[in-house]
Amino acid sequence: MFDDEQPASSGRLVFDDESAPTSIESQTTPLETGARAFAQAPGQTALSAYSGLGRAAEALVGTAEKLPGPLGTVAGGLARFYTAIPRTLGPIAGDAADRSEEVYAPDRARNPKAATVGGAIGQALPMAASAVVAGPAGPMALGAGMGADQGIRQAEEMGITDPTKKLAMGAAYAGSEMLIERMGGFGAKAFTDPLKRGAREMIKAGIKTVGSETLEEPATGIIQDAIAQGFAPASYDTTELRPFLPTRSGFPVPNDAYFTRRAYEALGGAAGGIAGAG
Repeated sequence: MFDDEQPASSGRLVFDDESAPTSIESQTTPLETGARAFAQAPGQTALSAYSGLGRAAEALVGTAEKLPGPLGTVAGGLARFYTAIPRTLGPIAGDAADRSEEVYAPDRARNPKAATVGGAIGQALPMAASAVVAGPAGPMALGAGMGADQGIRQAEEMGITDPTKKLAMGAAYAGSEMLIERMGGFGAKAFTDPLKRGAREMIKAGIKTVGSETLEEPATGIIQDAIAQGFAPASYDTTELRPFLPTRSGFPVPNDAYFTRRAYEALGGAAGGIAGAG
């Protein structure tokens, strides 16, 4: 499940998504991959969260303008006025996040475990810092923004153009992030309350955070894949979103790609939890 590479008959290395690379020397080492992912993650977290706010604001305007008659004109105008800043800056943040991904993202096909661990540790830093500064509301707000960004992006990838449906899918993703974060992530009292107490409580909270984060990430992935299936148009292939696949015999078989994502999510959650606990 976690195999990063496979030997080829030529003696070179063949990876999941491509044929043999041009040279072994050109590959990024796991340490370099992890370091790049770690350095990229804090900024990427903030950019994604604000991009999600901008996407949600744009979908809200489109939804308001769909209201019948003069109501749509008034509601749309008010929505445009009050969301002007996130609608202007959100796409800029989204473009910056995309450029960062293109330029600085590690080669996950070659070192996926290192990329997952490095990115999770890097993302844990702003999440934990926001919990210290703002309490549970901090990581919940960051999670909601990133969830909205991911949900609306997923809707657009599926070919959904209706702003109301995009807003609903973004809200569902954001809600799942907030709920899971509040129950067991950096937004949980197990993490935020002991910060105001002594070392013993902080150690206990750290252990709880590692365990909850390990479960939180795959749980969020399961919920969001189910949400995506619910919103997916009939023409969209939902194979990657389903945990089990049908067979001719009538007995479903596990979807390897689905459970591999869950395993990497658990790995990232554990790494992020350890970083936050430290």
